[in-house]
Amino acid sequence: MGQRYYLPCLNGWRAISILMVLLFHGTWFYLSPEGASPNQSLWHYFHSGHYGVSIFFAISGFLITSRILKEVETYGHFNAKEFYIKRFFRIMPPYIFYIGALLIISLFTSLSLTWQEVVSSLAFLRIYLIENDGWYTGHFWSLCVEEHFYILLSLVFIFIKIKRIPLFLFASLIVILGWSSFSFHYKNQYDLAQAIRFTKVLSQMDYMIWGCLYALLDQKLKPLFVKFSSLQWPTILITFFTVFTYIPGKAWILPFLVATSIYFTVVTPQKLTLYLFENWPMAFVGKISYSLYLWQQLFFTRPGVELQQSFGLQNSWFSIIAIFIMAYFSFKFIENPTIAIGRKLIKNKI
Repeated sequence: MGQRYYLPCLNGWRAISILMVLLFHGTWFYLSPEGASPNQSLWHYFHSGHYGVSIFFAISGFLITSRILKEVETYGHFNAKEFYIKRFFRIMPPYIFYIGALLIISLFTSLSLTWQEVVSSLAFLRIYLIENDGWYTGHFWSLCVEEHFYILLSLVFIFIKIKRIPLFLFASLIVILGWSSFSFHYKNQYDLAQAIRFTKVLSQMDYMIWGCLYALLDQKLKPLFVKFSSLQWPTILITFFTVFTYIPGKAWILPFLVATSIYFTVVTPQKLTLYLFENWPMAFVGKISYSLYLWQQLFFTRPGVELQQSFGLQNSWFSIIAIFIMAYFSFKFIENPTIAIGRKLIKNKI
């Protein structure tokens, strides 16, 4: 099989995800309670943009599992070595490029970057770094979660029969929900998560697990979703209503809703879905979303982060332009070429 497993609507979801993150980080410096122009009402909504990362997680869980299953169907087995080669060439080159750029900028400006940050980031252990918790590599916590998940998922496919994987993942969800219930009773949940960083990795994986489950149960669920395709947009609207409001049990319900909405758009494409998720601008933003995520951290800062005045392009309208320019450069000249190199090194072209 020479054709890659490609789902166009997922670029639309990636675009939504990164635009939510940009909305969150782009307004943090100004509208948050500690910001330059605090506005509690607006910040209440814009702060919810951090759920864009959660949507990324659900997309990853669904897409990676779908590709593994397609590989098993096509070649008869899962090749862990090729899986890691693909992940390396997909993630590391633009990642290293961004970190290298930070190191160079730090030599000529007041930008603060410690070797602890650099090493922990390159080792995908950034989420465990408590001291010297710098801003410019702070977003790598999410890549840390993703890499942990990729390792665990590959081990699951190696050591557990495919038909038993859904049961294992449901059991994992119960463990995660148990942790969520435990941590909910602490008044300052953020301090608890900071003190026990490894549990933060665990608590973020439910979005990925729901994505995996939809991929694994696709043959059983697809006829049901096609039958009730009229529920697609009500589900999507309920999902985003839940994202931007507070409801009891949100931490438990939202991962399921996000994964369900994504699965709906994959298996029951409708005219409105195609129009909103697969138009050219959304497809473009979705394609460069990884590079956008890497570079937005340099140009959007939060209150309390020392501005790099000699750098000069932070927290302004010019920041948005700079982010897209750097992201496109990274995508065009680093991300795409190195992905192509990775594909040449493996037999599996899915």
